[in-house]
Amino acid sequence: MFMAGTEGGKIFRCFFDMNDLQAKEFQRALAGGEMREKQDLRCPIKEASYLPHAGSVYSMDCSPYQRDLFLSAGADGSVRLYHALRQQPLLTLEPTAQQLYTVQWSPSKPLVFAAAGGDGRVYLYDLLQTTDVIRPALVLDAGNLIDSPTYALAFNSKKSELLATGDAAGIKVWRLPGNLADSKRGEGAYLRKLAACDDAAEVLRLLTR
Repeated sequence: MFMAGTEGGKIFRCFFDMNDLQAKEFQRALAGGEMREKQDLRCPIKEASYLPHAGSVYSMDCSPYQRDLFLSAGADGSVRLYHALRQQPLLTLEPTAQQLYTVQWSPSKPLVFAAAGGDGRVYLYDLLQTTDVIRPALVLDAGNLIDSPTYALAFNSKKSELLATGDAAGIKVWRLPGNLADSKRGEGAYLRKLAACDDAAEVLRLLTR
């Protein structure tokens, strides 16, 4: 399974459902020049009913800890947390009015993710630290100039305290505080509770307990 975001704001759930025999037959026909000009190919799109973004979807990332959860970010400046089997997002965050170019889960902390975009800032969220309102746990001014966009970010999978960001001028490497780098007991279980919520209201009650 894989997820795909589109320029029109829609999100698609897709599957490679071809078995090994079909794949080998297809490769044999392709290598032997037997492909017809209009060969019938399977469309991988199976679900297209997710609530769309208001503008292009620039980035998506599936949780490395919970297979049914994924994040999306786009031109409308919102980060959305979706469950793969539900049409409505479980959570919508709007850290900026400008477009967001990238979003990524932390590979070391199940409830931490980061997003960055047109205003040059990187917004790091830790859902375990949420109290009354869901706000970024840390905001980094990653752009070299005012409103200089940050186009990419990446957590370091080997050293959890390191985060890299990229803009038009180059790459920066940041050292994150321990509360955003070091995993704690129970975080995976908390994420599973989050995935079991039925709607956004239930998610907010869980997060702002």
